[in-house]
Amino acid sequence: MEDFQKRLIDWYREEGRSFYWRTHVLNGWQWLVLEILLRKTRADAVEKAYPSFISKYSKPEIVLKVPDAELENDLRILGLYRQRREVLKLIAAEIDSQYGGVTPSDQKSLSALPGVGPYISNAVLCFCYNQRRPVVDINVARVLTRFQCMDTPKDATKKWLWELAENMLPEENWKEYNYGLLDLGALLCISKQPKCILCSLRDICEMGRERASIDAESH
Repeated sequence: MEDFQKRLIDWYREEGRSFYWRTHVLNGWQWLVLEILLRKTRADAVEKAYPSFISKYSKPEIVLKVPDAELENDLRILGLYRQRREVLKLIAAEIDSQYGGVTPSDQKSLSALPGVGPYISNAVLCFCYNQRRPVVDINVARVLTRFQCMDTPKDATKKWLWELAENMLPEENWKEYNYGLLDLGALLCISKQPKCILCSLRDICEMGRERASIDAESH
């Protein structure tokens, strides 16, 4: 397990993706907005839109003051603009009225915000507030289950999957580790035809070893 953690972190430092939100310091509100924009949307598309969007909507009170049509227009480039507008308005109203405009930094309060589930709350806690939390989406689920030679579930909400992620989380450098999981799942450990041959962790991954053996036999 420690070998997997270390090598994943090393891989991320060498090969991980670079995004605006990984090179700039964001506050809780900015990160929460980011996660709303990233939902069901490619990170590279959000990369192009996020800096200008968050510059305009830098505080919950601004979201509340802007007309719905204007907010939807600013979200249109990412799709799902009506849904995103609705959830951003609801979240902004809750943070403004219940927390004085400051995004909460505890699991219970974050998870209670409209449209915020385990993934978003844990992502904000981990990447923004630097708390040791697992972050599990379908990409992460694929990496973890393949490493253990387990069947990957169709969604990332299973309780046992989050428990697995918690058990595999390192005691330090958890942000880079979680970034590494997200990136490995997006770049190499993909759904169809995973690129095991390019993965530096393949010799300690159950699926990677299995595929390497099959490839060797076929040649």
